[in-house]
Order: sequence, then structure tokens, then C-alpha cells
Amino acid sequence: MGALLSVVVDLVKFIREFKGEPGQCLYRLAQPEGKQALQKIAQLMVDAAHGTSQAVYPVEINHSLSREQLLREGAYDHIDSDFTEENVPLPTQDKQETVSIELLHLGRDISDDDATQEAKKRGYRLATPREVLTLGAKHPDLQRQFPIIAAPAGRGVLYLDEVAAERELCVAYIGSDWSDYCRFAVVREPVGDVYTVRVYCADSLEQMIGDGNYDFVHQDINAENFPIVGQGKQMVNVELWHPNKYFSNGDKVEAELEKSKPGYRFATLPELLALGAAQPELQRQFPIAAMGSIWPHAGYRYFAFLSRDDVKRFLDLYSFGSGFTGHWRFAVVRDP
Repeated sequence: MGALLSVVVDLVKFIREFKGEPGQCLYRLAQPEGKQALQKIAQLMVDAAHGTSQAVYPVEINHSLSREQLLREGAYDHIDSDFTEENVPLPTQDKQETVSIELLHLGRDISDDDATQEAKKRGYRLATPREVLTLGAKHPDLQRQFPIIAAPAGRGVLYLDEVAAERELCVAYIGSDWSDYCRFAVVREPVGDVYTVRVYCADSLEQMIGDGNYDFVHQDINAENFPIVGQGKQMVNVELWHPNKYFSNGDKVEAELEKSKPGYRFATLPELLALGAAQPELQRQFPIAAMGSIWPHAGYRYFAFLSRDDVKRFLDLYSFGSGFTGHWRFAVVRDP
């Protein structure tokens, strides 16, 4: 009971530090719409108790790279002769995406099948061989600390290890047992509508739009009307907020966001474009608004949104003063 009270006291303190009102926040958690937030809180608590690494490694996965290209990028000192297409297939496709890899330490001897099930219970999947190879290339010294295990594929299980001060790419048979000091590379399965995207603020707006391969782009979505703010690359978690009710205008939406999701802001146009490029099928389900970038014109305020018709994907403009049905999703980002 003492530990629970201590947690509640600290939770209230941290809510106030984030400029929230504890009573209101806790009340919303107790409502049906608070279940998703509770699920995330529970997952964080389980991770802390059971050893999921606090470090997150965002890596950009290029699915078009061949086996030989991946091996060159990894620059391993030794490559297992069993690392063949038959034993560990690496299918290719014309696709790039960013994934966030974590290292799960289960702290006991375990089979790869049991590790797969354990990761699933915690909301993860084991990282694919391609994802682990990309991790090894970007963070070559990680495997010097502990073996890093990928998901079983084909006939084998790829893992990265260090033997006699050399970085080795190894293959084990499916069904192998792994010692308690191994780490399993995992990727969190989406919880709700949250997507991690890489935003390239150094790119031109025209290039960002081109990355999305839209069938239609409104002519007024240009660098003059929507200048890019910021520089460099950054990882952003974009959430699709779904209030599921009608709003007569954007000011009402903004007021609801401040009330129901304190600490969040509307996503900017570059963040929306990064989402559209990384998740091109999302906008076929519902319109997605980015109200964090506004173009004032002729007494009106406009923002970009993603939508579609029966077959085509649109990047279009919408007026801040217009109404919004319950079908809309609003791209939002939690402020640091």
C-alpha cells in the first residue's frame, strides 16, 4: 500500500510539472476514452519492471538493399557461412521506412519461440533480420556488449555477437535456446494511432510533397504560403487524435485539444507530409488535418490535410472556419 501511495503522489507531482490539473487528468483516465492512455502507462510500467532497454534506436530501413549491400554497410569481421538466402531470406521491395528498435532483456534462458511470445505480451514484435542488420550497421558497437537476436526467418535465426574482439554475424537454428545475457531486438507494435516519422526540415517543401506521391496537390500549398520552420532531421511521434464529434470551426477543435490533451500541439505541414509519405494508406480511411501550419489569406485561415476519393490520394487545403464531422482525425504531437 505504501508503494502505491508513493506512486500516486509522484504521479500528481509530475502532472503539475507538465502544467496539467491532476484532478481533471485522473478523471479522464477513469472514463472510457482514457483506456488507451492507461494501456500506455501500464506498458511503461511493465517495461521498467521487466527489463526493456530504455534506449530506443531509430533506424531507416531500406527494403531495396540487397544482401551484399547490407553486409557491406555492416562491415562485419566475420560472416557465418550459413547466412544464405535459403536459411535467412531477405526479401526486397521498393520501400523505405523508419522503425524504432529497442533491446529486450528477459534475464533468463529462453527459446526463440518463447521470446517471441514474451515480446508479444508486452506489445512488441521481434525485429526482422533486415532491421537487425541495419541496426548493426548504424550502431556497430552494440553487439560488443551482448548478443542481439533477430526474429526467426526461413530456417534460421540471425544474431550479432562479438567473438575474440571481432564483430560477427551469426546464424542459429530455429528452436535454439538463448542465455540470460542475450538481448532481443524488438519493435513496438502500434498502440492506438501513434506513428514515429522522420522529418527532414532541410528538404524543400517541394521535395517533401514529392516523397508522398500524391495524385493531387493544391496549387496554394507552396513554400511561399507555408514556409518551413526548423532545420535538420528529427524523429517525431505523430498521433491521430479522434475526438469523434462535430465541431463548427477550428477554434472549437483547438479549445477541445487544450482541454482533453494538455501538452499536445497540432502537427505542422512537414510533420503531416512525413506521415503521408511513411503511411500512404492512412488517408484512405479518413481525412487527416495538420492545423499547426496556417496560411492566412483573404480574411480566412487555411491548413493542409490529407484525403482521398475512390482511388486517388489528395493533399488539399481546408478552411479553419469550416465545420468538422466526427470522421476527421487531427495530427497532433506532444510537446517535449
